[in-house]
Amino acid sequence: MDKKTLQEKYVELQLLSMQIKQVEEQLNMLDQRAFEMINLRESLHRLHELKSGAKSLVPLGAGIFTSGTIDNTNEVLLNVGSGVVVRKNTHEAEDSVTNQIGQLEDLTLELSHSLKELATRAQTVEMEIDKLAQKDV
Repeated sequence: MDKKTLQEKYVELQLLSMQIKQVEEQLNMLDQRAFEMINLRESLHRLHELKSGAKSLVPLGAGIFTSGTIDNTNEVLLNVGSGVVVRKNTHEAEDSVTNQIGQLEDLTLELSHSLKELATRAQTVEMEIDKLAQKDV
């Protein structure tokens, strides 16, 4: 009976380890996304300081840029999902980004709490495994 329980505990510990790894990966992705959003918010804020006609580098993707001219520093086009793009003033866009950052922070807190719970459970299972292993000796 103890060997079966010991095997079950090993399987549980392996599952917990996989869950911990997944949550850590999700947290890393959220951190990266939050960093990008903070940079975006800062860029929107700096857009106010530019004058119409200012030269800029326009990202095309994958680290490739082209030069361009910013004609309107008061409005941006904001992708709201499903390929829908709306025109927003820069203050509204900055508020939208700030809200998204807040949502990312909330999700990060939830995942951090889950990670702590998983780690605590894994530690408990490890102690149970040690006790069961000592009984077999």
